[in-house]
Amino acid sequence: MKKNIFKPANVLSICMILLGIFVFLFIHPFIYSYIGIIEQGKTNVRNTKWDKLAVKYSIFKKQKKFTINSAIPSLILSEEYDTAIEYFQKLEDLNIANERNYYFASFAYEHKKDYDNALKYAKKSGDKFREAKVYIKMKDFNNAEQILNTLSKESPIKPRVYLYQAELKMGQKKWQEANISINKFLKINPNSKEALKVKAEVSKQLGNTKDYQKYTNKIKNIETKIENRIN
Repeated sequence: MKKNIFKPANVLSICMILLGIFVFLFIHPFIYSYIGIIEQGKTNVRNTKWDKLAVKYSIFKKQKKFTINSAIPSLILSEEYDTAIEYFQKLEDLNIANERNYYFASFAYEHKKDYDNALKYAKKSGDKFREAKVYIKMKDFNNAEQILNTLSKESPIKPRVYLYQAELKMGQKKWQEANISINKFLKINPNSKEALKVKAEVSKQLGNTKDYQKYTNKIKNIETKIENRIN
């Protein structure tokens, strides 16, 4: 009986079975990623359930790299910062984290109010805007201002300079200067929810009730559209 196992036909069958198992294990996580993409195409909303399943069933290093990199942006958008950080740490453990991953890690840590790690990974990302944002959150206005002054000298100037300058001036309680900066940004990006929140707060602090109500309503309209799209 033992000799029969090593017959060419039996060996071929065993090899085909092993190959089938390998192929299944290899493509299994990508099936969940594919389902997530198809569902997003139909609903215009990314369900992180599929991203998590893709990561869960990733065995090989290349699988993990692909599925985790696909999952993290969706988790950030869904404000699932703990899971995003957990996945980022897996990339670090595998020594395959890159600047894009560091950017998202900094963003997640910032929203967890872990500003030390947020700054650490902002610097590793090489993104000066991210670094300036963390400094503003830390109320380290001197370092934030130095970075923004440097960025403001670039040509062409990036619109985010105006947004972060407004946030910096808000932190310094310089409301008129914040208003000038945020108006410049809103001329370029009038529907930015982040900028509208800044404008609403600045208007409130300046006692401009009409503008405060106007921009608060715009924020509510944007949030309602997003909720309707999800539902």
